Amino acid sequence: MEPPPIEDSAEFRSDDDDDDDEKNDKLVAKGEKKFNKRFSKSNDRACSDCHVAEDAFGLSPEHVDELLANDPDNPLFVDFDADVRGTDNPTFNNLSHGLARVLIPLPDNMDVIDFGGNVVTPPDRVIEVWRAVPSVLNVASAGPLLYDGRAATLEEQALGAINLHAERTKSTKAKTLEQIAAFQKAQFSSDRAQFVAEQLAAGVAAEDIPIPENDPDYLASLTPEQSAGKQVFDFACAGCHGTATQTIITDRDIHDALCFNPRPDGNLNRTFTDLNGNDYFDPFLEGATLTFDPFPGGCDEFVFLGITAATVLAQVGAAFEPVPDNITADFPAYRFRFYYDDERTEQWTDLPPLPVFDEFGLPGVDEQGVPIAGIAGGPIPFTTDPGRALITGNPSDFEGFDMPQLRGIADTAPYFHDNTLDTLEEVVDLYSRAILPAIPGGFFPPLFPTAQPNFFPGESLSDQEKADLVAYLEIL
Repeated sequence: MEPPPIEDSAEFRSDDDDDDDEKNDKLVAKGEKKFNKRFSKSNDRACSDCHVAEDAFGLSPEHVDELLANDPDNPLFVDFDADVRGTDNPTFNNLSHGLARVLIPLPDNMDVIDFGGNVVTPPDRVIEVWRAVPSVLNVASAGPLLYDGRAATLEEQALGAINLHAERTKSTKAKTLEQIAAFQKAQFSSDRAQFVAEQLAAGVAAEDIPIPENDPDYLASLTPEQSAGKQVFDFACAGCHGTATQTIITDRDIHDALCFNPRPDGNLNRTFTDLNGNDYFDPFLEGATLTFDPFPGGCDEFVFLGITAATVLAQVGAAFEPVPDNITADFPAYRFRFYYDDERTEQWTDLPPLPVFDEFGLPGVDEQGVPIAGIAGGPIPFTTDPGRALITGNPSDFEGFDMPQLRGIADTAPYFHDNTLDTLEEVVDLYSRAILPAIPGGFFPPLFPTAQPNFFPGESLSDQEKADLVAYLEIL
């Protein structure tokens, strides 16, 4: 499909416009060279070592495995991303899952704690997490940047990557960062994605941009399966993953429902209810669903979906279908203490909460009489990544990650911030079984409203709807 063009005829253009285009083209060309150039005073890495053009500017496990077998001295395999740093014979198991080590300073109001509640924060107050390498496709119109939004601009993102992943000890010129950012802004998954970015750059308000996927010619080009999949997408996906700008969760009711309001004791515990909405003590009986108090505006665009919990369960040998593809990666096990103050004198809450059992072996309850289950709704003993909370110090952001745009998603496997799943079929299955039905407020009522194995509340999509949705996502 050829998207609706921006007004670009001679009567709307001036010599200044042509000059600006020429300058930008030169900036992009220089940025491409810098993107592929190995930085001096570094570990010899280039941006393109991790953001591989053939991998939609991400990093696939297949690419890492092939490179490790054929070119083990490649700068991708430096000590920084070894499973254990500082060893004579480093291994790269996590990197072979497409995961990179990320170092993030703790907010002043947070500590790392052990399972006994003792503070074990590293002296430098920096912790490591392992995350997928995000694609740079469509960054001109998508956002926030990175999985936790810690970079405000592409220039800031580039500098952080150069200093962290290339371990550069020399300052990087602002012009170099501008050039790299320009190159990244010029990478798109389709003409449709580029059209949206150009409209935004031209100053067109997001709500006034014609959505290319609604263009009659594009709709006419879809197969019956893709057309049906678009209807599923518009119903079940677009409200969170966006349409024109992909920078916010467009259905704000869903956004607010996914933001957790801490209880008076600071805990992000969920409440269990039965099918009639009554408080429900036992979460393991048929018909139990999870609810919690919404926290409107409390988590920006970074929401908890339980993906990290799935990784944790896989790490402790309790994975459920679809089994995470990162199950053989080695993730850290963290618990955190939040404080109300930066001096860390007034405790707020510990996350995730440790499961509590009474003398009869029954689940302990909180001050509201419901099982102490925490944000995941189940006994998750630790987290592998606290997500946005590492940036804000707010427990409401615990395990919260950006809700990304989905254009070009067929080329960016594996999926989620820690490469949890490898195929779109697995992703759609997970959403249908465990995510859509668990969103409070009845936004996506399950087709089968009875408890499923592993206590899932029932699927929201039929097998045909899931297949149609995958068919549409493959060409989005």
